[in-house]
Amino acid sequence: MNALGAARRVHVPALFGYGTLDLGFASDVRHVRAATAARDKPIVAVRSADHGVDLVGPDIGYAAVRTAVLRFIQGVTGR
Repeated sequence: MNALGAARRVHVPALFGYGTLDLGFASDVRHVRAATAARDKPIVAVRSADHGVDLVGPDIGYAAVRTAVLRFIQGVTGR
């Protein structure tokens, strides 16, 4: 799988979130975001080593990420 290569074909709004302490992924997500063709591509970062769904999960996740996801969905859908 090549996320960087695929990013160039993404023209729809995309939200990027990551944990700044997830050292194996933090720099990658910034590169993928930069390569994404979409104009609407907000980013949310939290001081965490968590990754993926753990950023939004009810037990581990972060309110700032959950709020960003909901606002992004509302903004894209107009609801």
